Parts: sequence; C-alpha cells; structure tokens
Amino acid sequence: MSMQLGGSRAVEGEVGVARDSGDGGNARGSASVFDFGDGSVDASRHVNPDGSLGGWVAFTAHVDPSATIGPDARVFGNARVFDVCELRDEASVCDTARIYGRAVIAGRAVVRGDATVADAEIRDQAIVEGRARVARGAQVAGRARVRDDAKVIGAALVHGDAVLEGRAWITSGELTGVMDRTEPGAAARAEKVQLPRSVEEQEDVFSLDDVDELFDFR
Repeated sequence: MSMQLGGSRAVEGEVGVARDSGDGGNARGSASVFDFGDGSVDASRHVNPDGSLGGWVAFTAHVDPSATIGPDARVFGNARVFDVCELRDEASVCDTARIYGRAVIAGRAVVRGDATVADAEIRDQAIVEGRARVARGAQVAGRARVRDDAKVIGAALVHGDAVLEGRAWITSGELTGVMDRTEPGAAARAEKVQLPRSVEEQEDVFSLDDVDELFDFR
C-alpha cells in the first residue's frame, strides 16, 4: 500500500506499534520505505512514549524511545535525537545533527548538517546548520539562520530574518534582522537589539574555548 504524506511518499506494509529492541534502542513501528526527498529509504514511524504512532525515522537515524516525534515530523540521514526531546508539526532533523535534553523543534524548523541543539527551542521556519550550537534555553525562531560555527547559549533569542554565522555567538539578549529583498540573492544580516554587551565586551567574560566547553556532549 502507498500513501502521500506532506509531499513525501511512503510505501508501507501493515503499520504496527511494536517496539523493536534490536536497533539500538529505537522505538519503531513496522518496517517500510519512505521518501524524505532524495529517494525512498528504509524507514518506520517512531512509537512515542504514550504509545502513539509518530513521524517517520530513517533506519540510518536514531531516536531514543523517550523522545516524542509528531506525526508529520521527520528524522533522517544519520541524525540522532536523544533524551526527552520533542519534534512537533513538520520539523525535520537530518544529516548528522544531534538533539539533546528537552530540546523542542517545531513548526517547519530544520536542524541539519553537524549542528547540535540541547535544551533549546527551534521553531517556525528557522534553520540551524553547519556546526552551529544552540543550548541552555536559547531560542531560534522566525526565518532566522544559525550556521557555520555560530553559537546561541542561554537567555538569547535569534529571530526575524537574522543570520548568525561564522564564529559569532550570543549568550543573552535578542538578535533580529531584515531581509533586503531589493537585492537578488541577498542574505539577511543580523542587527543587535537589546544586547547587554557588545560581542567584543562579551569576550572579556567568556573566551571561545569556554563557550566550546558548554557543548561537551556524547
């Protein structure tokens, strides 16, 4: 039997809710194939802690049984979702991205590349990619992008059309930006708003090595 889901095509057998204990701890329904956008791959729906059938997870990816994956959310590539994280709505985690703790990925947000999100919220149409790190209650929302080696830590909000890139980082306050749509292909650039310190002054408090130590995950 085949069915259409959110523009992706699934070809499946009977969908069950049995937990498969032979795949490194994933809670999976019956095996099927699913097209995440680059052709059909072996996949199954995640079985959530409450027993409900969640979104599609590629066999090459991993989701802890304690995590919750909404019915329209996706985990594929070699992505890993640990602990009690939640993927809601049409969120996607892919490539070699890692999600930890109580992180929430919602809306049409995407976490990809080698990005790490821990105890943070990524929502709306935001994208976290590259080797970016978002953690400790930080939020990325709107159409914002956090990429390259950028880091968002603590009580910080990156939203609007902001782009945080390179080795930039923020530990508090708010970062936003406006897309210049008059220039074809123009990238949004972040404007600092309500930051208690400039980036230069923050370097007197934290070194980049100190920031890296905050992301010492498994």
